[in-house]
Amino acid sequence: MKDFAKKYIDWYQGLDKVVKILLCILWDVPANLYRLAKSAQKDSVVGIVLAIVLMIFGGWVLFLIDIVSLVLKDKIYWIDDLSDSACDSNCSCCSSSDSCDKKSNDAKDGTVE
Repeated sequence: MKDFAKKYIDWYQGLDKVVKILLCILWDVPANLYRLAKSAQKDSVVGIVLAIVLMIFGGWVLFLIDIVSLVLKDKIYWIDDLSDSACDSNCSCCSSSDSCDKKSNDAKDGTVE
């Protein structure tokens, strides 16, 4: 499941901003699956259950939030993103160093904070 989740997250993040917005307008399922995949990758039971419940009952609310966040930041926000802000350059708080964006960004410019 984690392998599929990682592949789906990489595929979704690789889409163009306009394509993400069109998919969100037509049918918000790809964004909902993205949330589910992020929670599955981090083994977050609360996130998985919440993602499934919101897929069934909260589609219209998430639809509006997704469109606004995609237009402004080109990102789908989810509760699993809250813990990423506290990540340090050594990725001590991440479940695995491969999933940390901050470490790869530090390696690109050669600086470590």
